[in-house]
Amino acid sequence: TAAVLTSLMVIAVALYGYRLLLGKGLTLSDVTGLAIRLGVVLLLAASWSSFQALAYDVFARAPSRIASELVVAIDSPAPLDGVQSALDRIEQGNVGWRTRAGIASPLVGGAPTAAMALNVSSFLLTLSTVGLLVVSRILIALLLAITPVMAGFLLFDATRGLLEGWLRALTGAALVPLFVLILCAIELAILSPLIDHMLADQAGGRFELDTVTPVALVVIVFSIAIVASARAATTIARGIRLPRKGFSGSASVAD
Repeated sequence: TAAVLTSLMVIAVALYGYRLLLGKGLTLSDVTGLAIRLGVVLLLAASWSSFQALAYDVFARAPSRIASELVVAIDSPAPLDGVQSALDRIEQGNVGWRTRAGIASPLVGGAPTAAMALNVSSFLLTLSTVGLLVVSRILIALLLAITPVMAGFLLFDATRGLLEGWLRALTGAALVPLFVLILCAIELAILSPLIDHMLADQAGGRFELDTVTPVALVVIVFSIAIVASARAATTIARGIRLPRKGFSGSASVAD
């Protein structure tokens, strides 16, 4: 890591020296921008292990902690624990429906349709919560792993767009867990009484399709909302812009 960053710094300084050899002067903003960029890259090269720990805390753990604090504030259980409990109870309710459905097609309605609806609900609930959280965590780890390369791109104006794109992707991936966990807590608060009602009816020997439909609808609606929130997170992250002057060295060159 240090060797790569050092090589990129040498190239950046050499390019500025080449401009001087061509008879082009440097403005104060050019020198200041280069000094700032070199300082950032040097700091990263000298403390890479510390930066990794700090960056992982900021981008991977902090959003989840913020979401957890907000969930506690509305007296809701931990979202992931709630998801596991909801999945277990949906499966418990689905056992009776599958027994009644046998090998009949879900298209015939009744018990086969109810069993299929609960199966689909389990898949959607898992993918829209745990699935998105795992994907965002993997993406954050991958983006942080290529931080040295992105830091090297900071030294050159031509590659600044790549650095901005990396920072936007990293920020978007960090915001996804925040939105997902909050919506998950709201979903579970609505879903839990519906599952309890379904299980209570089954315990009394009543297997009504009307108790399954609300469960499936809530899961489907919130799955769409969670995916939309992930999209909103990436949209927010696209608003990130790096400074154009002073920091980038893009000011006019004095001949």
